[in-house]
Amino acid sequence: MDMKHEWSARERSILLHLLATETSTPLAEIAQAVNLSERTIQRERQLLEGILREFELELAWQRGHGLSLIGRSDAKQQLREDLILSAEAIPTAEDRIFELAWRLLFEKDTLKLQAVAKQMHVSPSTLTQDLEKLDRWFDEYHLEVERKKGVGARVLGLEAEKRKLMINALLAHWDTLAFYRFVRGEDDYIPAFLKTVPCDTMLEALRDGYDYLKEHPYERMDDRTIMRVTFAYGVQQARLDAGFFLEMYTKGRSDDYLKVALDMETALGTPFSMAERVWFAEEANRLRSLKEQMKEDEEERWVMQIRVHKLIHHVSLIHGFAFTDDAALEKGLLAHILSSMNTQALPDTDTVRPHIDRDYPNLRSAIQQAADIVFGTNTFTEEETVFWAMHFAAALVKPVRRREYRALVVCSAGLGSSKMLVNRVKQEFPEMQDVVNSSLFGLEQHRLDDYDVILSTVPLPPLSVPTLIVNPLLTNEEVQRVRHLLLSLPQSFQTKEKSHSTMLDFNELGALVETFERMDRQFDLVTLDNSDRLEDILLDIGTHLEERGLVESGIQLSAQLLRRHEVAGLGIPGTKLALFHGRHTSIERASVFAFDLNRSIPLLMMDQSTEPVSRLLVLLASEEAEDVELQFLSAVSGSLIESERHMNLYSNGSKKELRLLLHECMKKMIQDTLHEK
Repeated sequence: MDMKHEWSARERSILLHLLATETSTPLAEIAQAVNLSERTIQRERQLLEGILREFELELAWQRGHGLSLIGRSDAKQQLREDLILSAEAIPTAEDRIFELAWRLLFEKDTLKLQAVAKQMHVSPSTLTQDLEKLDRWFDEYHLEVERKKGVGARVLGLEAEKRKLMINALLAHWDTLAFYRFVRGEDDYIPAFLKTVPCDTMLEALRDGYDYLKEHPYERMDDRTIMRVTFAYGVQQARLDAGFFLEMYTKGRSDDYLKVALDMETALGTPFSMAERVWFAEEANRLRSLKEQMKEDEEERWVMQIRVHKLIHHVSLIHGFAFTDDAALEKGLLAHILSSMNTQALPDTDTVRPHIDRDYPNLRSAIQQAADIVFGTNTFTEEETVFWAMHFAAALVKPVRRREYRALVVCSAGLGSSKMLVNRVKQEFPEMQDVVNSSLFGLEQHRLDDYDVILSTVPLPPLSVPTLIVNPLLTNEEVQRVRHLLLSLPQSFQTKEKSHSTMLDFNELGALVETFERMDRQFDLVTLDNSDRLEDILLDIGTHLEERGLVESGIQLSAQLLRRHEVAGLGIPGTKLALFHGRHTSIERASVFAFDLNRSIPLLMMDQSTEPVSRLLVLLASEEAEDVELQFLSAVSGSLIESERHMNLYSNGSKKELRLLLHECMKKMIQDTLHEK
């Protein structure tokens, strides 16, 4: 069945949001989710009602309740597939780059870039930029794009490597769902970058090769590996037809798979040279699971990176939330999937699944559907994709609305250069609008505890506030350093400004003591029998705190902590300690905990290096936390860097030694309170 309708982006987003819910959805909720006005939704509703009849579905509208899709589940599934496939059909800048790669690889002489730019409807400068992006990708296959000014470009390298690149490009861009539509005879479902290049020979060979493989099943053959071997056959036929031959190919081969190559030659009437037969036998040797390929084939990492990008795109479409353009999610999810490829035993998910379904309805279902589309049905089981949901849930965590960061800018004279730096800071950091400038000699006039960070153009003596030495122009590299510093600050523990009084406030002192007594009583140092995955560890922490009655949802807490780590490293450089902190609606009571790991895990540090970590210090507060709780958590965070002794004790100290550090913070807060009076 061909696509029934060419959907607009607006129609697609509305319908996918409705498909993600079982009940009526208010217009206001739809409007907020798809970033449209309610009036626009109403106008689109009238147009969609007629279109949906083609799918035997009804778009029901009930005043006071909203919109819902009424119809059979198979009709809804057909609509969902149609919407997703229509989104895939829209060419992107990435498709243009792959089209250029394809044209280069099939050019026998030198590709004239001026002529190609006209054919692709882009400027020569755009094509030049695309070539620069191709360089790094081609280099992974030991290929080189040779440029001749005023003439054009051509690809240098081994034919076998060129074919490998082409097969991987097809694997990365051709979703399982679209591929199976194509081999059933529906020509619309080829990748966008193939629609504008001559490839009829390859497409015909793909259908022939697929038909043969489906009639001759092999051991351990799944959807994705059938596709890979089919692509190998199609690429081989296209290259031979274009006059590109393998003169010699001596890579190791298996007699079993040489027989596969011989059988296909006979059945399809395509005689191979010995070199071509051995090459195809090697590709047929890939008739094994995707996970086994990933363990052995480093090039599959590049393919997996593109698939993860497409997975996020599909989950966004199905779930109705824009996860795309989230670099932290993509990076964290890719690392998790690659790590799980090398793990034999799967963690127990029976306790995790109901919590995820409770806190994030329909998310797990959307991820599984997207995984089946991108990787092939049952390539990843529900047990494996449960932990993917934690990464997506982390991206759903809405940041707590916080006060602006307060910065002090210090320059030698405090005049022109400091003003320049102040303006640059405000320009780069919208969250840091409360910026004060000072000369070096005027530093003593400022109460430094009023600031979150100090940026200075001159060296300063050791201060209690995090300090960075920067250029007045604030280079891009320094912008990143400042951003990493801000992300590492316990900003979520900031308190409201307090009015000062000369009278003792016994209620305030009583609240201090009561809070300290409670937090001291509930503090614990817990040893975890951990896996090598951070997701599992954070889930264990969330579960432990939920069992202690300190958080309402361990899943939501672990998702937020995971998000903090994905956005910026939380490990403290030079130590085996990581500081996880945050505020969230799921947190019932402010608390401090330390968790020791039975075996250390590599973790991203605040300076973006990676080092082994064996202890996590966790500082948590509810969104409605009292000022005294926030002040205490901020004091604990600050005491970490107070001295080398403190850092060592936080990293390696016993439970008793950690409690003594917390008591030092408590004493200091009481002394400061009395001093203010």
